[in-house]
Amino acid sequence: MDLRALWVRWILVVAGLSVGGACTVSHPHKPEPSVSIARAPSPPVIHPAPPPISEVISLGDPDDKKPLKTEVKIYPGSGTFVKPQGGYKGPPPSDDRGEYTLNFENTDLQEVVKAVLGDLLKENYFIDPKVAGTTTIQTTRPLKRHELLPTLENLLRLNGASLLRAEGMYKILPSAQAARGSPPSSVSRLAAARGFTIRVVPLRYASARELHKLIEPFLPQDAPQIVDAQRNLLILTGSEQEIQAAVELVELFDADWLSGMSMALFKLQHAEVKTLHGELEKIFGEKDSPLAGVVRMVPVERLNALLVVSSRPGYLDQARNWIERLDQIGDSVSPRLYVYRVQNGKAADLAAVLGGIFGAEAKPSEAGAPPPEFAPGETQTTLESEAEPPTPGGGLSKSTRSKTKGTERGGVSVVATETLRIIADETNNALLIMAKVQDYKMIEAALKRLDVIPLQVLIEATVVDITLTDDLRYGIEWLFRNSAPGSGNIGQGKLDLAGLDAIAPGFSYALMSGNRVRAVLNALADQGKLNVLSSPSLMVLDNQTATIKVVDEVPVITQARTPVDTVNQDSIDQLQSVEFKEVGVILEVTPRVNLGGRITLDLSQEVSEVDRTPARVNTAGNPSFIQRNVQTTVTVQSGESLVLGGLISETKIQSNSGIPFLKDIPVLGALFSQTRDFTDRQELIVLLTPRAVRDEAEARAVTEEFRHRLRELESIKPGG
Repeated sequence: MDLRALWVRWILVVAGLSVGGACTVSHPHKPEPSVSIARAPSPPVIHPAPPPISEVISLGDPDDKKPLKTEVKIYPGSGTFVKPQGGYKGPPPSDDRGEYTLNFENTDLQEVVKAVLGDLLKENYFIDPKVAGTTTIQTTRPLKRHELLPTLENLLRLNGASLLRAEGMYKILPSAQAARGSPPSSVSRLAAARGFTIRVVPLRYASARELHKLIEPFLPQDAPQIVDAQRNLLILTGSEQEIQAAVELVELFDADWLSGMSMALFKLQHAEVKTLHGELEKIFGEKDSPLAGVVRMVPVERLNALLVVSSRPGYLDQARNWIERLDQIGDSVSPRLYVYRVQNGKAADLAAVLGGIFGAEAKPSEAGAPPPEFAPGETQTTLESEAEPPTPGGGLSKSTRSKTKGTERGGVSVVATETLRIIADETNNALLIMAKVQDYKMIEAALKRLDVIPLQVLIEATVVDITLTDDLRYGIEWLFRNSAPGSGNIGQGKLDLAGLDAIAPGFSYALMSGNRVRAVLNALADQGKLNVLSSPSLMVLDNQTATIKVVDEVPVITQARTPVDTVNQDSIDQLQSVEFKEVGVILEVTPRVNLGGRITLDLSQEVSEVDRTPARVNTAGNPSFIQRNVQTTVTVQSGESLVLGGLISETKIQSNSGIPFLKDIPVLGALFSQTRDFTDRQELIVLLTPRAVRDEAEARAVTEEFRHRLRELESIKPGG
């Protein structure tokens, strides 16, 4: 075995490893290192992607991304709603015993008035002729002097009369007439007043109308009372004692009611205030419940907040507990803004997929409308949806025709319904989703299945050119099927015609063991019949296309023109337009890995060559090109080798051999020479070995294996 055969054998074992999503390798036609066929690893296990980062964006979100809580501001009150009892209580009590005893039985009312006012009190008085009647009164204990007048007022009231002091004397008038003839007095002059009186009571805090409703049951029924809501006044009529009792009630309830109330403003983060208000009303009771009026809740829709007012501060704590329990993310009616940070794919691709799921379709701008102005590099895109996704079973809410316009810069906008909007932010690789909560749950479930870690596939390729002679005259496929690796013989056996089945005319493939393929190629290398054109190794993402090129660029004249000098009528040098055409082998591979680790390969192979036969050269001097294309789809297990062959080319060669100098003599040279015609047959073989890479650990193992091969090659290179 010579040094050249040893060198080619090790070339088949070691190859370069380049990692990329889709790689293009261009080389001239010269021997290059190839890659060895790796042993088939165990089927890869598809690991789920880590949970995607999805967050809800709302005004006032904390930077630490903690769950949003209901904001609350509490304004405690004093809890005091009435004033301490006070006011005029009459003359101070005295230990002196009374000295006046009243004992009348069926006595005329005028006689009783004369006895009390005239005889006992020595006061001047006037009695209206309309005042008449009889009365009976008997005191069980002697009365004091200041008690005589109130006792007389009660007797007169029972007979429909009132005692009124005016112009320095007392007047006894019918009750209806007394109210009109009595001048009003203020509360401060109450202690000096006697008899029937009209009192004007101004209120400071309470409403005159509401306070009158509160004390009305305690006022005399036959005494008219007036409410002046505009001035917030109460006008009371009655005797001294009646008015005094009414004034005490007014002062009791005319307190700073608002400062006594405790209030809390709850700013909701998730729920709608109108919905939450209805739920809390059922908890704390409605109009007929025991808490009616004690706890009041006022929805503030402008702030999406709830104002809770209560006379008991403790109720605010209970209201806070229930509001925080109910203010949770639910199936809110209004849409919310979500930001989904894509982890493994492209935001624009996911937006396009979601747009297809929810019925959005990108359409060009309407014709006839003047195009809007955009910054350089921006174009207009219109997306429109007419579909109505189903609503039962947690589907999207009823959709309507909707349209949006956006630009291609910064992302693609997709609209599915009036309340659903998806925008891809390509700069940050994120999706901005404006949707209802129930709609976003469905979208997020789809994103978790779409945004997964893609598998990678290591494709080890070897492109070789084999000279077909002797046992190889039927092609390399027959050799693979009939050779006996390890025996040192190649091509021993009969031709298996069934093995020559081709996917396309002149093309066939076979799935072989990597060790068997390596043995055959090593044997061919020993015989000098193998020429390695390219041996790249590249990493490609699942369902992405890798391109391998082993090409030369051939210049082709596309246009020729000879300009003429119009002044001197002389021709100028000819001008030519030249393009370069790629000639050689172009292989495109798109792998797809299933859950079991089996790899499906979409293959597209193109082989082209230059035909410089004089009959095939055009007038411009351009040669013809022979091109063969094959497209197919095959399935292999990870680590299994795929051999693509059957692309055979033939070249007819005429050789002339003989005795030097003598064979060149005209006419007589044929006696000293020999002319022989033979055909040179070459077959192009592409050897592919896909290998699924599951995770970073396997990727590091592949890299380490490549380094090990390089070290072995370094140890055996010539002169090493």
